[in-house]
Amino acid sequence: NKARLALYGVTFINEGQVMSINDLYTDITDIKVFEPTTNIQLIDIIFNLKKNQYPSIRFSYDVSVDYININEKHFSTILFNLIDNACQNIDIAFPNVNIQIIKNDETLLITVTNTTDRVLSLNTQKTVGHGYGLKIIQYYAEKYDGSFFIKMENSIVISQVILKCNNKK
Repeated sequence: NKARLALYGVTFINEGQVMSINDLYTDITDIKVFEPTTNIQLIDIIFNLKKNQYPSIRFSYDVSVDYININEKHFSTILFNLIDNACQNIDIAFPNVNIQIIKNDETLLITVTNTTDRVLSLNTQKTVGHGYGLKIIQYYAEKYDGSFFIKMENSIVISQVILKCNNKK
């Protein structure tokens, strides 16, 4: 239900972020609940929040995981920041974001791609609560003995995080 979705959103967004659910929605009735996309509630909640925050963007998903065995706060922070970066640098004429999450025994791979009509720039203007997303993603990638990179190919930005997920840190 909408109240439960909002409650999860507060937990995830407030942890380590200066943003709250109230920054996104003025009323709980503003949240449209979409059908579950995956069999993991945490991922579905994040996808629902982002669909609501960016209604003009076409999202597609490929999620091949049965469970997430890293800290949920860390996973949520990474996914929120990856999706926000993609949505804020989108080509408004072709607003497409693709999210892929794949897991094998010890590795979690999160790839977010978006169309863009801009030159890729990793220099962001840092203000209160804004501009630190890439550093946060890099921090968690290193915390999980993984990697993070962004590249651009033919007007497509590819952001990828690889995490070693054999235990919760």
